[in-house]
Amino acid sequence: MHAFFEKPIGIIYGHPEQYNPLFEKLAARGIAYETINPADHLYDPAQYEVPYSLVFNDMSSPPYFTHNALGIAQTIEYVKHVEKLNGVINSSKVINGSRATEILSTKSRQLAIFASLDIPFPRTRIVSSIDQLLAAGNELNFPILLKSNGLNDHITTTRFDSIGDLINAIINDTLPVYGDKSFVVQEYISPKGNYIVRAEILNGQLLYAAKVYHAGDQAEAWSIEVKSDVYTPSLEIVNAIEKVAHAALLDTGSIEYIVDRKTNKVYFYAIRPHTSVYGTGVEGLEFNPFDHVTHYLEQRLQKIKEIALTI
Repeated sequence: MHAFFEKPIGIIYGHPEQYNPLFEKLAARGIAYETINPADHLYDPAQYEVPYSLVFNDMSSPPYFTHNALGIAQTIEYVKHVEKLNGVINSSKVINGSRATEILSTKSRQLAIFASLDIPFPRTRIVSSIDQLLAAGNELNFPILLKSNGLNDHITTTRFDSIGDLINAIINDTLPVYGDKSFVVQEYISPKGNYIVRAEILNGQLLYAAKVYHAGDQAEAWSIEVKSDVYTPSLEIVNAIEKVAHAALLDTGSIEYIVDRKTNKVYFYAIRPHTSVYGTGVEGLEFNPFDHVTHYLEQRLQKIKEIALTI
């Protein structure tokens, strides 16, 4: 039994450690951990137990990194493997399970969560061929955005202001799409105040929210975050956020929405099951989110140990 308590936390994380302040917090509290790079990883599908007391799936994908699609695929398969060991003596538990990673992998799955809960999101079509692009354009109101569906499709988000612009792009073969990837065609929402709202989730509940301002006005097409201000959403929005977290089995991460400049309506558009978003400094926030994440990991680890002692 003592060998179990010597196991570190395994953290699935695909980037250098300096990008995630969580690791410093864990080290300061004397909590042993190992990082697992899913793009450079192997496991035995016949193994009876894993070498970790707790597995934290923090497969992050900040926009300033180019991801290896194999990392996402390996994360899903490995986490599913670990999940199958639950209930077996000395098996690991998982934070952000395979469902959360599958939802992260495509925008269409994120939008499906919103649709299942009757939570508004921008009118969208998922398109698998350029031939269907005009049909999608004819069903939506311009301006529209053409986006990648998967994390690693490398499709540059492009705005079209009219059906004529879209036709010209098709005729001149200037569309930023290639290969056998599906893509998202979505009505453009002009953001009120040039910000989106990022709601941070911990243990399936709202930890805090922030208005995130960008150098631009195309929502997910923005590339630079200028600043973030702490923000308190309405109770109705908080309830919607936590419903999404519950449906996505999201233990920790973020959910993002936008307010339409013209109508003041709220539209959800992204679910991100990873902690990298905590790295943005938030003005007015009176606590360090990583302290809360570290405490949460300690609590989960303690529960695992209590269960192990009863077996």
